[in-house]
Amino acid sequence: MTSFHILERSKSDPVSISICSTPKKVEQVELRKLSRPCRIVLYSHDTMGLGHMRRNLIIAQTLATSQIEPTILMIVGAKEIGNFSLPKNVDCLVLPSYHKTRDGNYQPRNLKVENHELHALRKNTIVSALQSFKPDVFIVDNVPTSALGELTLSLSYLKKQTKTRCVLGLRDIQDESCVSKRQYFSAEKAYHEYYDSIWIYGDPLVYDLAVESKFSPEVINKVHYTGYFDQRFRIDSSKEFHINYELSELLNSEKKLVVCMLGGGQDGDKLAEAFVMAELPKNHQGVLVMGPYFPADVRHRLLSMCSKKENIHIFDFIKEPILLIRKSDRVISMGGYNSICEVLSLEKKSLIVPRVEPRKEQWVRAKRLEQMGVVDVLHPNEISSEKITQWLASDGPTISGIRKKINLNGLHKLSELINLIARA
Repeated sequence: MTSFHILERSKSDPVSISICSTPKKVEQVELRKLSRPCRIVLYSHDTMGLGHMRRNLIIAQTLATSQIEPTILMIVGAKEIGNFSLPKNVDCLVLPSYHKTRDGNYQPRNLKVENHELHALRKNTIVSALQSFKPDVFIVDNVPTSALGELTLSLSYLKKQTKTRCVLGLRDIQDESCVSKRQYFSAEKAYHEYYDSIWIYGDPLVYDLAVESKFSPEVINKVHYTGYFDQRFRIDSSKEFHINYELSELLNSEKKLVVCMLGGGQDGDKLAEAFVMAELPKNHQGVLVMGPYFPADVRHRLLSMCSKKENIHIFDFIKEPILLIRKSDRVISMGGYNSICEVLSLEKKSLIVPRVEPRKEQWVRAKRLEQMGVVDVLHPNEISSEKITQWLASDGPTISGIRKKINLNGLHKLSELINLIARA
């Protein structure tokens, strides 16, 4: 195994990481060998949908094959992680889960306990795991102190008691600009005190989060834009997964596919109903992937409605949909980060029907991409089977050359960044 090296330096030394896409040159100095592989913890709170967990999973898959050959612990709040294959030298700790309601509040998803009890359970479990695992790098997904501030204890411990380098990984867009500014100002202390580096998983030509959120110069000095995550490498790994008979038949069919994907599914009922009622183009089959949190009553109604429709296929959950998306002629989806990366990576003609509450993040992302001519957008208040039918029947522009418009090199950039932060 390649030995891992780390540069000796004081914890009080400032971290200066360029906002540009090319990392700064590191001086050639004598490095100290570690007696063990680099240890990385990837944390995601996972209170709504599967987006945070899926993003951290693809990051783990990328970092696991980087030059430092790390061992990685994922701390997640979604038990659905058990449906996915973990890379070599990666394991997972699953926290009892929260559910985020449409009005933005949190409540226990499964346990019959009070919020403060679940908060204490998760908070203490996280800090105990960090104390035992002793990570060299701690990468937090999207929220500086996490849901209900459950990471504050852990971050304070790491900064005071360890030499762990802490990274905040932000998706490209948090919310509309006015909300993002308020959120940043309320958490600015955490950005300053706890984090050595900030990775933004996007392209500032699409959305410049540091500018839109009014990051301070000191915080901007920690920022790297990675670019979006190209999903094409998942095609080869997807072939290892077991594919059931119905899905295999669809992938091998001569008929074209229209795929409708709802992410976690908890708020995708209106889009699902409109899709199954829409008229598909001739020689097309429709595939609806509902998601693990799709409302049970709506699921039963849709299955009954489609029982006699030979051109509609419904799946509760597909753990690796990339082969299905590659096969598709068109894709209809909500506007989450991972879904957008999938359709951009495979250059699919897409209709995005974004969530607009409790956050407008998906709406902002979809509208920016629509302005760049790479997706079509339908506001969720305008969902109808007629609108879906009309879009499916339209020609629209040919989607190509996306990589000339948008930076999709995020996964390659992560390998560079982990080498920088681990050796800092």
